[in-house]
Amino acid sequence: MIRARGSVDGSPTTVYVRARFPTSMDSFMRTPSAAVSFAANSTLNFHTVSRSSQPLRIGELSRRSGVSARSLRYYEERGLIGSTRAANGYRQYDESVVERASAIHLLFEMGFPRETVASVLTCIGDVPDATHRAVEEQLERVRDDLAAQMDKLAETHRLVTSFLDDRASLRMAS
Repeated sequence: MIRARGSVDGSPTTVYVRARFPTSMDSFMRTPSAAVSFAANSTLNFHTVSRSSQPLRIGELSRRSGVSARSLRYYEERGLIGSTRAANGYRQYDESVVERASAIHLLFEMGFPRETVASVLTCIGDVPDATHRAVEEQLERVRDDLAAQMDKLAETHRLVTSFLDDRASLRMAS
């Protein structure tokens, strides 16, 4: 995710960009309505976020974070984000949930389990260095597990390739 800060019409604005690659940008217009055009195999969510003190309803949080309302409800059910309820029963979210929801979404897209996502979230915001170190250690274990799985897959790939090559040689000899 890319975050750029600036101003639109004199108002302080933060711009979040989430892209799936490969992307080739055909055109990009930075406007308050966030008009964007990309190649057909690209996905881009462009969000203009203005800081305000008013709570956000779920639709506005969804628009700003690029996360569906359904996913936001799931995150809330699992304790990953929090909300309060307005007098009419609508969920209300703090502005800080925009960045948190985007981070959660990105971590889930990368395939991390909920427990790891919850641990990583402890590092968002102003937290002690010990908390950052604990999460780094957990992510190092995840990275090491991934490396071991990749090694196992590479060995399996090598064995299957060898088997197929041997079978092809036998057919050629016959």
